Amino acid sequence: MLDSDTLHFVEGHPLIVGQDITFEAMGLADVLPETTELLLNGNALRPLSPVHSSFDVNDAGDGLLSWIRRTRRDNGWQDSVDIPIGEDVLSFEILCYSSGLLRSAWTTDVEHLVIPAAELTALAGGLSGVLDFEFRQIGTHSKSGPALLQISI
Repeated sequence: MLDSDTLHFVEGHPLIVGQDITFEAMGLADVLPETTELLLNGNALRPLSPVHSSFDVNDAGDGLLSWIRRTRRDNGWQDSVDIPIGEDVLSFEILCYSSGLLRSAWTTDVEHLVIPAAELTALAGGLSGVLDFEFRQIGTHSKSGPALLQISI
């Protein structure tokens, strides 16, 4: 168990993403501290991955990709108003792969993307095929991990 009264941050040592830092801890009966190293990977700076990605086709054959953003700032849902995004801007990157090759990439500031029917067919390499999509929220300091969606055309 950690005692919050005895934990402290050593001032004057800025933490930098990619840096290895050493932590020391001592238990009540320890003679010497236990040490461990940790690589600062910046996960706390990354936005959360989008969720609930989906794909629909309209009457014209256009594809509609949609997803739901998430935020690291969870103040609770109050007054039926969306929670602030916790980033400087709202932006998403969508990557499309076919047979493991990157076929297209888009950036948008809304939580959906319409792909015209002809472009959808071209991405699939013909009238049918499998497409893999990755959705990432672009944050102030980094991109989120990907949300994945595979569709068959």
